[in-house]
Amino acid sequence: MLGILHSYPFCIVKSLALRYNPFVRLDLFLKTTRLVKRRTVAQEMCDAGKVLVNGSPAKSAKEVRPGDILRLSYASRTIDIEVLGVPASSKNIKTPPEELYRVTRDQWLQREDRSPG
Repeated sequence: MLGILHSYPFCIVKSLALRYNPFVRLDLFLKTTRLVKRRTVAQEMCDAGKVLVNGSPAKSAKEVRPGDILRLSYASRTIDIEVLGVPASSKNIKTPPEELYRVTRDQWLQREDRSPG
């Protein structure tokens, strides 16, 4: 019986690892799509409540999926974004940011600290 088992060749087949993520962390999405310059800035914005995902405040570890609506409140403007896709990797991204999100509203805020005269 042992001779029969050893005479059959065998191999281990590993499944192909696809480079597709169904979701990505919010702070990594903001950094990779270049909506913010650094990941720490994205984390600070989330902690301050300046990032909303589907209408509710989100932490930096929130999972972002295609179809989500993000609202980013910067000092001088507010941007609404629809997520079209998520990057496969946060390093050496080759996908243009315009293919990952679409700006649905871009509102510049007027400064109220200016006094007339």
